[in-house]
Amino acid sequence: MNVEQSRLPNGVTIVTAPMPYLHSVTVVYYFRVGSRDESATEAGICHFIEHMLFKGTAQYPTAREVSEAVENLGGDFNGGTGKETTDYSVRISSAYLGRALDALTDLVRAPIFAPAEIEKERRVISEELRMYKDSPQDWVQVLLDEILFPGTALAREVVGTPESLRALTRTQMLAFMATHYVPANLVVSVAGNVTHAEAVAAITARLGDWVAPAPPHWTTTPVQLDGPRVAIDHRPTEQVSLCLAVPALAHDDPAHDALLLLNALLGDGMSSRLFLTIREDRGLAYDIGSSVTSFYDTGVFEVSVGCDPEQVDAVIVAVLAELRRLCDEPPTEAELQRIKDYTRGRFVIGLEDTGSVATWAGIQQILRGTVRTVDDILAGLDAVTPAQVQAVARRLFRTEALRLAAIGTLPDADHFLPLLRV
Repeated sequence: MNVEQSRLPNGVTIVTAPMPYLHSVTVVYYFRVGSRDESATEAGICHFIEHMLFKGTAQYPTAREVSEAVENLGGDFNGGTGKETTDYSVRISSAYLGRALDALTDLVRAPIFAPAEIEKERRVISEELRMYKDSPQDWVQVLLDEILFPGTALAREVVGTPESLRALTRTQMLAFMATHYVPANLVVSVAGNVTHAEAVAAITARLGDWVAPAPPHWTTTPVQLDGPRVAIDHRPTEQVSLCLAVPALAHDDPAHDALLLLNALLGDGMSSRLFLTIREDRGLAYDIGSSVTSFYDTGVFEVSVGCDPEQVDAVIVAVLAELRRLCDEPPTEAELQRIKDYTRGRFVIGLEDTGSVATWAGIQQILRGTVRTVDDILAGLDAVTPAQVQAVARRLFRTEALRLAAIGTLPDADHFLPLLRV
């Protein structure tokens, strides 16, 4: 896959992945700003702004007109807020690329922020926060972040808190946008039936005149290992939602490929070690898996489990035994090759539509500052050795780094501390 890049004089970066055999195109505007860029009094402002941009712009004054600008052409319009990025995307017939860019550009350059719409959306987002709190599988992630990154912006739920949502003002939102929604903070990712030259010309016509000051830099989040290690939310649930985690690796860590394979080996898919041991062999849980999240300066490796309250201790002991096993013994060449084949296959299959390709290219550019080619990524995975996987396990899986978050009918936190040993 051929990915090309250009940078406009004002700092906007454009990455394209032409797919001329298709009839559609996906455009994503990625801004290098997320909840980690918020102060405590601004908690939730990125997410609030993302919602408000869909509530009316200069060219499309109402929420209905915003959505119809794309949906009336058969396209999909969406937005998302994370801890390090905010994105706005359109997937549409390539014949309507210009219309899609018009809608996206008006969204980020000319939002209205009508006071009445702000108040309506404040209520909507408050309901969204309540929804997360009512879902143990979602809220346990918030508990986990609070003990992994205590006292920092990475510890906060992206949506914010009830108190911060009530206090955020239109003036704050406009000021935050003026600081962070600037050309040098923007990557435009385009994938589909369009050439690089066509995309650059169309984007230049809409964004080339945008002039704004340089954005601020993100603030480092130090890893703290001396805080609480367990967070329990006592609720009368039928099933316990449980996460075991350790701080992990940044986006650009040289060992990141080895970490991806370690994750696949331990908990990605029905042939992973954790799934086979805990679900298939011992019947301790129905739902179990692992995942990796990376940030600019740190990351998270976590194992998520849903199990009967009576089985929680056994699940924790079994999971940690698998982590310990990988520290003690590297995977065999045959097992690692199987995991490489699995990871390669999943990666390639995941790049079969314009949306996934635009996301893949854009997120690399916005977070890493460059786009690794498909061949480079596959070669990096192929080069990982069993010893490198074991080295990552030993680097991450340390007793003092282990954190446990759980929601359900459970003992107090002190009960679990003796179990948290690798």
